[in-house]
Amino acid sequence: QVDPSAKRIMYVDETDIGYIKTTELRYTDVESPSRDLTYTITTPPYFVYNRGERDAGKLVAIHNISKVERSMDATQVSKFTQLDIENQKIVYIPPQTDIGPESR
Repeated sequence: QVDPSAKRIMYVDETDIGYIKTTELRYTDVESPSRDLTYTITTPPYFVYNRGERDAGKLVAIHNISKVERSMDATQVSKFTQLDIENQKIVYIPPQTDIGPESR
């Protein structure tokens, strides 16, 4: 079940990297440990108010990455666990191109 304290939304400036934390995303299951609670990405990041942009950034696992940078060429993750969130190993990297002044 979803933890009531989890916001399930986050805001990231286009020049920053967003570490997904339990304050944004936390589910619990009394029968399963965090390492067994798996999230599957069914739709990659997208802009709510899309004006034809295709790149809305990506979610990346950083288990073996020592320095996280916006310009890094990392593969978007398709699955991750609640334990990954608890250990801050999943990040949102905004697109490389300027997305403009509007919040999206």
